Amino acid sequence: MTWYELTIETDNKSENLLTEILWGLDSAGVSIKDEQDYIDWSDDGFGSVKNDQPAPGTYENNPVVLGYFSADENIEDIINEIKKYQANYNQELPADQQIVIHDIRYSPLEDNDWETAWQAYYEPIHVSRFMDIVPIWEKDDQPLDPQKTTLFLDPGMAFGTGSHETTKLALRLLEIAMAGGEDVIDVGTGSGILAIAAKKLGANKVDAYDYDGSILDITRNNFALNDVEDAIKLAQNNILNDINTQVDIITANILFEILEPLIPQAYNNLKLDGQLILSGIFEDKKEDMLSLLADNNFTVDIIMHMGEWYGILAHKGKE
Repeated sequence: MTWYELTIETDNKSENLLTEILWGLDSAGVSIKDEQDYIDWSDDGFGSVKNDQPAPGTYENNPVVLGYFSADENIEDIINEIKKYQANYNQELPADQQIVIHDIRYSPLEDNDWETAWQAYYEPIHVSRFMDIVPIWEKDDQPLDPQKTTLFLDPGMAFGTGSHETTKLALRLLEIAMAGGEDVIDVGTGSGILAIAAKKLGANKVDAYDYDGSILDITRNNFALNDVEDAIKLAQNNILNDINTQVDIITANILFEILEPLIPQAYNNLKLDGQLILSGIFEDKKEDMLSLLADNNFTVDIIMHMGEWYGILAHKGKE
């Protein structure tokens, strides 16, 4: 069978929305290739991390979002649909958040090449000095460092590959927050990467929830790849609706619009001084999030950022 690889040149802020658009058009796979992921970066006060992976060839220095479609579909119609979505979104978005498409093109892939084509852009990721993410198809080729926490992933169509800034921020904050023995809830678990990390960092109990029941088989598979399938409770749930249990840490790497109603729920589901890890906060929403946390009796302990994305570690105070 012939497949088409669709390449969209874009900018950093447009990657997530374009990914959602491609999934909505039934892409068989989606991948992001962003040179920014290969540039050295550091945080404030917690040491610096050098990403020593070689950057693959660039697309005129623009990030690209890749989608894969069967040749049985009309690829030109799909491109037109993407442009319609772009126009509709941009009517609602402020000027500095508009979806940008520098170029959009496609090329054929023969047989099952598409199944591995997107994997070429998903390589081992150095999250920090103490944590690596390794795609499962490279497990046998990667020397494992016993001093590091290694997470194995086969992300499929679930969000949270570790390559995006928001996931890296959440993982680094989780490393800081955990001492071992904590009870943890991961909201919007996606690929399960934060839940897996929590268990491997020594959590006593981990519950993972996602609103999208269609991705839970992918999540379970990732739990199995890391030998934690029997140690994490996984269920479909809308944020923390009807969850009434107090834990030490709650993690959530989701968009601001979903984080907003989660904050008061998180307060009720955290023990006193329990910690809340939030990521997925775009820079224009940072101050709104800080105000929201203060209004709900949270004290902010750490703010990290990578590019235009922010992660926050806060703890629950007294009412």
